[in-house]
This record gives sequence, C-alpha cells and structure tokens, in this order.
Amino acid sequence: MVFNRVDEQFFSAFDVSLLSGRRFGPSDFEAGRNAVIVNRTMAQDLAGAGNPLGRVIRYQARGPRPAAEPRLRYEIVGVVDDLPANVDRRRIYHPLTPGETPQVTHALRTRPTAEATAEGLRETAFALDPALRVSEIVSLDEVYRRIQLSNSFVTVLLGAVVVSVLLLSAAGLYALMSFTVNQRTREIGIRSALGAQPRRLLAGIFRRALGQVGAGAAVGILLAVPLNRFLSTAIEDMRHASIPGVVPMTAVFMIVVGLLAAAGPARRGLRVDPTEALRDG
Repeated sequence: MVFNRVDEQFFSAFDVSLLSGRRFGPSDFEAGRNAVIVNRTMAQDLAGAGNPLGRVIRYQARGPRPAAEPRLRYEIVGVVDDLPANVDRRRIYHPLTPGETPQVTHALRTRPTAEATAEGLRETAFALDPALRVSEIVSLDEVYRRIQLSNSFVTVLLGAVVVSVLLLSAAGLYALMSFTVNQRTREIGIRSALGAQPRRLLAGIFRRALGQVGAGAAVGILLAVPLNRFLSTAIEDMRHASIPGVVPMTAVFMIVVGLLAAAGPARRGLRVDPTEALRDG
C-alpha cells in the first residue's frame, strides 16, 4: 500500500477521474483535518462491491508506540481511478499541508517538452526564492517508463530465482526416484524370470512412483495455498502479480519428472538377464 500527500490540483493534473464522493477542498488542507481519498483498487479491498465513503481507517504502527500518543483516524471522502503506471496498487491520498515535507514533487502541464522548459522552471524557482532547488525535471512518460522498468526487473529477478529453485528441486527428485527404482533392478529381473509380464511390472513400478510423488505434490499444494495467502497479505501487491494455476502446474511438472526418473531404471531392470537375476538372488 502506498500513501501520497497531494495538493488540490493533483488529480486534475494527472487526469485522474473522480469515481465517487468528492475531491479535496480548501478546508481539508487545514491542520487537524482527517479527510483522505483512496483509489479504485484500495476501495475494492476495503468494501468490495460496497461503498467505502464515510469509512474510517487507521495506520498500524510497526514499532512500539507511546501509550499517550493517539492513533489518528482518517475518513474516506472520495474514490478516484487508478493511476496509469500502477493500476493494481492500493493508494491513499492525504492533503499536503505546508511544512509537512522538505521535498515536494510538482506536476506541470506544458506544451513544450520537459527539456525545453527545464531552464525556465529553474529560473522561475530561483526568482521566487534563491533557496529553492529544482533537482530533476522529467516527463510523465519517463516517470512511467522508469516505474515499468523497475517492475519488469523485479519480475524477471523473482522469476529467475523461482525457476532455479524449481530446477534444483526437479534434479533432486529425479536423482531420488532414479535411485529408488534402481534398487529394485534385481527384484524386477527375478519377477521377470518367474514369468511376470513386462506390462504388469512397469505398471507396478510406475504406480508406486506415482503414489510417492503424488503424495509429495499433494502435501506441497496443501502447504502452498495458505503460504500464498499469507505472502499476498504480507507483501504489497503480490496477489496482483501471481500467475493463476502456477501451483497445480508445478505439481504436475514434478510428477512428470518423478515418472521420467522411474522410466530409466525400469527399462534397465526389464533388460536384466533372468538367469543372472536368479543366480544373483
């Protein structure tokens, strides 16, 4: 969840439409006022299909809080649409009162490009107050590009970590199942020497391997579902980035790896000479 302190013209400058309620008025910027505006995603999380207007929210302190310090309450007075850069991020907007922050970001509508107006803006700021410093001037497209680039980098990084863990797990499972079935090579040869049909031998091998891997996959799914819900609540916007069906697909992948691991030793067991299998037994 993200909270922003904005002025009266913020939503007009970014063409963010008002969905319900009202925008900030002059009285909301006075000290002691507690009006807030939320975006569409935050409103849906709070009220679902209902109306969040008039609801009171509070921030949960992470560290210890003095007992005498009151916990501020904020009333939702309006709902606006999501910003184009992050349409799935929950946002709460507070009125920006003078002196609350030492660094302020201004959004300006200009006909020329940002580069063409940069020098003029710096001269205007210096003329108003020599202490004012305009640190960076970028276009809105560039701001959105940076946000999307950051999100893409994090997504690729997390994807690489998940794929690496999945491949390492698959390799370990393959080695374990291959070793388990390979230990039964002599048993397979003896049963083949006694007249067991290859089809029945293979069915028994794969049935046992499927039972072992399937039980592990079932336990993994049972543990992954509550873990996914916990992480979706603990980590901001993780639920919006989740891939539908990824847990079942992972379970199916691991089952296929386990069956493939059993196939090699099973074929070698069927090729064992029955006479040598009986002699070794």
